[in-house]
Amino acid sequence: MKKSGETLLLFVAFYRVYYLMNKLLFISFCFLATTVLAQKIDSLDRTPIPMLQEIILFDDKLIDWSMGASVQSLDSSLLQYNSYDLAQLLASSSHIRIRTYGALATSSIRGAGAAHTQVLWNGISLNSPMTGQYDLSLMPLFFAKNLQVQSGGLSSLLGDGAIGGSVHINNALEFKQAQHYSLLNSLGSFGEFNLGAKASLSTNKTAFEIAIHQHSSKNNFRYTDPYNTKETIKVSHADQFSRALQVSFSKKLSESFRTDFIYFYQEADRLIPPTLYEAFSTAEKEEKAHRYLLKTQFVKESIKWTSNTSFSSDRLIYVDSLKDINSNHNTEQYSFTQALEVKLNPRNRFRIEQRALHQIINSKSILGGDNNETRIALAANYHHTYSNNLAFLLSARQEFLENQTSPFLPSVGITYSPAKIGLFECSLSRSYRNPSWNDRYWDPGGNPDLKPEDGLMLNVSYLKSIKYKNLETEIKLATYYGKISDWIVWLPENGYWTPENLALVEQKGLELETNFSLLTKVGVFKFTNLGSLQFSTNLCERVRGDDALGKQLIYVPLIQLNESISWTRNSWGFSMNYHFESRRFTADDHSSELAAYNIASLAIYKKMNLKYTMLDIGFRIDNLFSQEYQLVQGRPMPGRTLKLNFNYYL
Repeated sequence: MKKSGETLLLFVAFYRVYYLMNKLLFISFCFLATTVLAQKIDSLDRTPIPMLQEIILFDDKLIDWSMGASVQSLDSSLLQYNSYDLAQLLASSSHIRIRTYGALATSSIRGAGAAHTQVLWNGISLNSPMTGQYDLSLMPLFFAKNLQVQSGGLSSLLGDGAIGGSVHINNALEFKQAQHYSLLNSLGSFGEFNLGAKASLSTNKTAFEIAIHQHSSKNNFRYTDPYNTKETIKVSHADQFSRALQVSFSKKLSESFRTDFIYFYQEADRLIPPTLYEAFSTAEKEEKAHRYLLKTQFVKESIKWTSNTSFSSDRLIYVDSLKDINSNHNTEQYSFTQALEVKLNPRNRFRIEQRALHQIINSKSILGGDNNETRIALAANYHHTYSNNLAFLLSARQEFLENQTSPFLPSVGITYSPAKIGLFECSLSRSYRNPSWNDRYWDPGGNPDLKPEDGLMLNVSYLKSIKYKNLETEIKLATYYGKISDWIVWLPENGYWTPENLALVEQKGLELETNFSLLTKVGVFKFTNLGSLQFSTNLCERVRGDDALGKQLIYVPLIQLNESISWTRNSWGFSMNYHFESRRFTADDHSSELAAYNIASLAIYKKMNLKYTMLDIGFRIDNLFSQEYQLVQGRPMPGRTLKLNFNYYL
């Protein structure tokens, strides 16, 4: 698309979202006024709602209203992986299983599918309305300031799509921070190059930040020829290029009221390499996305009101001259969400939320009538503290899509912390995922009569922290059991593939997280272990004589481990990471599989305080022993890779 055309499209999109923002904000302010006037609440000394010393607009409902759910913070890993993408961080530092193939990286949480993971950026879903998925390799961690992973269905809080779990990426500006500048540069094997720059300025009531990032890679690593193990083949047609821009502006209108505006632009051009079974490939993919977000927050005494108004525009072009494919897909999403939290007294607080989402799809491959629809959601949460060591949370959500309603989505969470024993948490929640546009209207094969996938999960965990002299230990053990009914499966029929609600999937497993920190005279030693045992099996005969009945789902390893050892002293640091996955079946009847693999990485870094700046230098070796492995059948992964990172701070 020509630059003039892009400018015109950007102006039109901005005007449309600006008009919508003004209209919705007027409605939301009216709602706030009527709600506040209808209630008279005394001031409270103790409140979980943050007072206005400093408002930070993270998507904090996950922390405040997810009692009993499994939530892992990855903030400490963001700096170490700031030259990597989101997929690489999640693969090494969480229980999430990452599937990388060609020019796409998706996730699987507790054996659920890629479309069952909801990816949220500042509370706004990044999942494509066409596929229900999001490519995790597109998100540069250089922009993120807060990252959390939630495992298990939690649709009562997060809505449609959060049937397997969710990933939350947040950005927030702080006031009174003066001026800060940072520059990221990294060089890696196979022509990898990263460049990022960030500048921020803040006063007592205003904050501004602009950040840019660019990534490119030849991705031309070598792998063993599967037909002649004495020869190696260099990956061809695999160049990758992406860049992103993020602009944030925050204004404190009063000691109780703050508003933020964030603009996020991404584009990526990637050549898709051939599989092991193809001689060559001509496929390539181009993506562009614009996202506008206006956030407001009002906090006073025991009341907190927040609103999010957003507009997203995504374009995907896929071309493969060899297969005579030339597709162009465009989607637009308008969203408005507002929530009111009230603390009635020291033991009781509640939250209500309303949300409206309008989607527009423009694609020759989608035959869905007007190709647009509106979704409405209403939700409520109630938190009660029964005693100093016992509390529970009740939540419910109802969503409406055109002329149909979603299943009623309740959940309950309980925490119990007896003195000197530890913290016990338990939650039971129902979740669902509405079929994507591709599922319902893809031409040919879409099925408009599909039912939503319906999930139910029980989560139980125990957390214990111990401190003995210079040793700090934290151990968390979680177990879960759930079922997902009406699982959508694509099967061949009448010469093409079509989806049906055929599978009933059972999820059960164990997750162990241990952290040890030892302070010594020669530095601080830390050890972290993330281990999971997951069973995801099909309990329903999808077709007569189904060989997949009772078997583990494809690409779901039974065992997954992430372990790391690190040492820091003054300005020096060293870490070693280890990742293991057991064998993964690639056919429903378990007739083919990918072998188990384990890879290690080493990193060393040094912090240097110069006259006018601070410099971080890091050197990392991934896949230390150059093991050959595949995450998806037919897609080899790189061997040993080297990476040199430079981070400048002014």
